[in-house]
This record gives sequence, C-alpha cells and structure tokens, in this order.
Amino acid sequence: MTIVEFAQYVLEHPESVEATDALPITQRLPALAVEIDPAAEEAYWATHYAAQPYVAPGEDYSRFRAAYRHGWMARMRRPDACWIDVAQELKASWEADPANFDFPWSRARPAVRDAWDRLVRR
Repeated sequence: MTIVEFAQYVLEHPESVEATDALPITQRLPALAVEIDPAAEEAYWATHYAAQPYVAPGEDYSRFRAAYRHGWMARMRRPDACWIDVAQELKASWEADPANFDFPWSRARPAVRDAWDRLVRR
C-alpha cells in the first residue's frame, strides 16, 4: 500500500485511526491488499494470453502486459470490491497514463477484467 492509498483509507475510515486500543495503527487496520505474486501472474498471462478471444493471432504479449498488470494490481488494492465498482476508476486511470496512449481502454478492458477475475476465482 502506498502512502497515498493509506491516506485515502484513513480519510474514508476515520474510525481506524481513533485510539480504540493500545495497538499501533498498522495493526488495527484491516487487511487491505490481497497477497499475490506478480511474477506468477506475469508468467501465467505470458503463457495463456494468446488463447483469449480478444487477442489477434500472432499479437505479441507485450501489447497486453500493462493491461493484465492493471487488473491484478487493482485486485490487490481493492480485494473486496466488485468489478462494477472499480471499472470506471480503472478506465480513468488507464486513460490518464501516457504510456497507454497507443492501446485504448476498449482494447485493454477485457485483459484488465481477466486479470481481475482470475484473482477472484482463487
């Protein structure tokens, strides 16, 4: 969790920082992230991406790498959220990143969703 995410959490959950017991704040916060292995996710998608219906024959994995990462990182940050609750946020963050200028959300969305859903199914 980044400091920005922590600050956002504190703003949204002020009760988490109240002195309700003697434990440090880091021990009173709920688990906010799902433990995932980014290397394992990268390896999985590098092996399985070509079989997905949104991938054109011969299309290189590098076109989809960032989209898969966007999905699993979102799941890691928001483990209890539903796709419908995060889809607009993910679209906005995807479109705001200049690195994605040549890969529009309409192409990235199915890969982002697949990476998100794969972690839900575990």
